[in-house]
Amino acid sequence: MRKFTVEITESTDIVATLGRLKGDCLSHTTSQDGLEGFLHQAETVIHNFTDRGKEVAAIGGQFRASRTLKNPDYKIVINAVFGCGPPSLLGKLRSLFTRR
Repeated sequence: MRKFTVEITESTDIVATLGRLKGDCLSHTTSQDGLEGFLHQAETVIHNFTDRGKEVAAIGGQFRASRTLKNPDYKIVINAVFGCGPPSLLGKLRSLFTRR
């Protein structure tokens, strides 16, 4: 099973991110059965997170969300962070040791 992680922030270029994700998945596949539907599901989650994150950040709030999508060949982890400052050293260490 291949694992891909997508990080989304205010400065993320969504089109380029989706293109990279699709290219990575296509380069690591032997069969494209169901891949388009799976990538469409990931694209929908990314757009939803981006829309909600921008709305919340625009009114001064913070938005953090994570979603894991799995199929027999791939695992895609989508993390979105909007309206938050850069992570602290402790936050970076915590995320390093809690990744699955």
